[in-house]
Amino acid sequence: MGRFVVVATLTAAIGGPVVVQASPVLAGPPPQLVIGSRDVKAAEEAAQKAVAAREVADEAAVQARLSARAAADARRHAVDAKRVAKVAGDRVREDLRARVDRVRIEEGMRLADRARNRAVSAAEVAEQAAVQARVDAKAAEKARQKVLAAEEIAEQAAVKAQLGR
Repeated sequence: MGRFVVVATLTAAIGGPVVVQASPVLAGPPPQLVIGSRDVKAAEEAAQKAVAAREVADEAAVQARLSARAAADARRHAVDAKRVAKVAGDRVREDLRARVDRVRIEEGMRLADRARNRAVSAAEVAEQAAVQARVDAKAAEKARQKVLAAEEIAEQAAVKAQLGR
């Protein structure tokens, strides 16, 4: 039954007619096809490789989307950290203008420095996530190209199997 499904799938995929024994009622299950041809085996192997390549491409695409989402989150965090740094800097300037005691000014400056450092770190994380997203997108594209090549080989093997009968 498995070979019938593979042969039917391959022939349907390339647009050719599916080989089925005709019966007057056509209500019974499809017949068992026993084909020992090397071309059919090659077509089956090519179809299996195409399926495996499609799974790899799908996984790479999912990973690329996750990396892109992580990059967007990191960018958002960087913007938030910059906003906090600006607020802290504004607070320090206000304190200087009001001539508040020296301890409070130093504390504000430390907070501003920490916020600035966090903003820089968040920006670096965002950049790394963006780079990873680009790498994952390239991997997904390569996997998609492998799928197309494997499908082409499977189609050629199926045509060869059909012609070899």
